Amino acid sequence: IHAGGSVGLFAVAWAAHMLYGLVGLPMAFGAMCVVTAASAWTALKRDSQLVAVVGLVGGFATPLVLSRGGNQPVQLFGYVLLLDLAFLFVASRRRWPSLATLAVLGTTLLQGAWIVLRAEPGQGGVALVVLGLFALLFAFFGLARADADQRGFAVARAAALILPFAFAAWFAHDARFGPDLWPLACLAALL
Repeated sequence: IHAGGSVGLFAVAWAAHMLYGLVGLPMAFGAMCVVTAASAWTALKRDSQLVAVVGLVGGFATPLVLSRGGNQPVQLFGYVLLLDLAFLFVASRRRWPSLATLAVLGTTLLQGAWIVLRAEPGQGGVALVVLGLFALLFAFFGLARADADQRGFAVARAAALILPFAFAAWFAHDARFGPDLWPLACLAALL
């Protein structure tokens, strides 16, 4: 019931803005953020992994479905950072490693979409900082927990360190971002 309610509220916020023009973009974005936060809280309180997954997927879908084609990486990845922190907290408290892995995959999807579709030639450094920051976030997530709990989250941490290498390889062959490879070397050394 809670998961269905979350899906319905996401759909209502999206439709109110995109289909019917009843609310502006800030209101629709805010409403979808509230639904995401409520889903995280409900998942935590009701011990419902399904509600957590719906909230996380809806949270990652929010910038995609409300996008107007802009290029605002600081706002986008600031939002993704808050989303990841909230759901990593839920994943840690409820011991749901699959939720952390889903967060890594959603973050990687948004990073890839921005890098391939929106990033401009002068934003290669921003992209590398974003890749490194999120890799570190997921890599260090859960290190304070007991060894048995850490093993469950190993897939998410490993994916967070391996996936940025694919982007580094793409940057290395893409002439739009320039021939200087030292930032890529720094990212590789960090990972």
